[in-house]
Amino acid sequence: MDLFFSAKRPDRDVVARISGLAETAGVRVNVSATDVDGHLDPATVGEAVRDWRHASVWFRGPAAFGASMLSGFERAGGSAADFHQETFEFR
Repeated sequence: MDLFFSAKRPDRDVVARISGLAETAGVRVNVSATDVDGHLDPATVGEAVRDWRHASVWFRGPAAFGASMLSGFERAGGSAADFHQETFEFR
């Protein structure tokens, strides 16, 4: 299982906490700083998870970002049925 954590400038303490919990659960953490790496996209996920087309994708983030990710996954051959989304909006 892979967890992708993307933020403008990820807080080191938050990343350390997430990484510790993930390690305990056997989850690989992929951190990206949008200031440096750009926005997370399906191509980046595909590079890290070679067999992503045979996996479920669980997304939590802003609605527009989720719609963009879903669209990109579908264009790359993924199925909308395997894309699960919980959205939120920043105030």
